[in-house]
Amino acid sequence: MDQDERGELFTEFFHQHVTQLKSFTRERVPNSSDVEDICADAFALAWARIDELADLNDAQAHRWLQRVVEFRIQRTSRDFARQGRAIERISREVQKSFTSSESLVIAEIERLSEAEALQLVSDVLDQLSTDQREILNWDIYENLKGPAIAKRLGCTPTAARLRLMRARRAFRDVYLRTTSQINEQVAE
Repeated sequence: MDQDERGELFTEFFHQHVTQLKSFTRERVPNSSDVEDICADAFALAWARIDELADLNDAQAHRWLQRVVEFRIQRTSRDFARQGRAIERISREVQKSFTSSESLVIAEIERLSEAEALQLVSDVLDQLSTDQREILNWDIYENLKGPAIAKRLGCTPTAARLRLMRARRAFRDVYLRTTSQINEQVAE
């Protein structure tokens, strides 16, 4: 099947299922922007597998899309829970190294909603280097320690622990700078 035929087949498939899939997703996800993202992911996968999906009848194709959405929602829930645990761990690690005045900044941040806290951590991570984000991801999300990180980096465990320590310090510094800016804005 050439690219034009695949494009036509996908366009027809999309128009047949988009309304039902959005409705199905909206019933399960409260945030409308998440509905769009999840449906887009489902149709991106459908594009990659359009040759297989062309052989299904409408009911089978729709059920396939529904399963993709259900898996995506489950994955998002797991990721959200993992991020929540990561925020708690990061907060504990950061608080260990704070002076009393810095603890006041954290007290202000703790008043943020979970979504705002997730956004704050995401913004802080975006300001770090790719290597620092990757090492923190291994440490926090995957719960890897020095030897496992060293294996992935191709270095000694001591070098891996040093890189991890530097990444944590960089995170702490950016986090403090960011929270100070937030507190200044709140004070104004």
